[in-house]
Amino acid sequence: MKDTPGPRAAGLGPYREFYERKAASYQDLSSAVGRREKVVLGLFPPKNGLRILDYGCGSGRFLRILRDQGHDVVGMDISETAVETVRGSGIDAVTGEAETRRGFDKLSGPFDVITALDVLEHTFDPACVIRNLFQILSKDGCFIASVPNVGCLPARATILGGRFPATPTGLFDSGHIRWFTVSNLGHYVGQAGGAQLLACAGTPLPSISKCGLWRAEKFQDQILTWLARHWPSLWGYQIVFKLTRAGDER
Repeated sequence: MKDTPGPRAAGLGPYREFYERKAASYQDLSSAVGRREKVVLGLFPPKNGLRILDYGCGSGRFLRILRDQGHDVVGMDISETAVETVRGSGIDAVTGEAETRRGFDKLSGPFDVITALDVLEHTFDPACVIRNLFQILSKDGCFIASVPNVGCLPARATILGGRFPATPTGLFDSGHIRWFTVSNLGHYVGQAGGAQLLACAGTPLPSISKCGLWRAEKFQDQILTWLARHWPSLWGYQIVFKLTRAGDER
């Protein structure tokens, strides 16, 4: 299967420059486990000391979480600014991107787990990214990713109202190139070839704080978490999924 010409035809210069400018929007120097991270970690193999690559690591928030849990971690990002921030945390990181495999020669794989949290929607060819990352995944390793769910209730309501905004972050981030729903996820996985979808979950929608509803925030979180777990196509703010090599059920 041939890769689409995406960044090869357009050139990586403007592509990289765009994300250098947006680096500040994604800056997060904490190591707090949020809603997304809880769901992602729930799909991890029950092992200690895993060798993990976080692709599209940004400023390294998830890398710090994984390091604090005792895993051996390395990050990769297209933004040199983000990579320098990660290195400032004492974590190894390299500049590169998976569609052209740039920077792969600097990675000391294979990896037990490769994560890509809210990254695939920023790529021209998500299937190519998955396929190339699988090449540096260990034989029994897994790929875990999250993508914004444009099929969730708030996004549907926004589009139904005739609006398609461009925001700095979130569901309608101006850097999004591809759009994901639960129903079209299988299309991209199928295009990647050799990968199988082992698990799919949703992160809960943000709780509502208007009209005094912040007083019931804990109750809202419980309800929204339940809805995202059982009905991710409508109630999942992000889709979190786990891929393994075809035939591997672990």
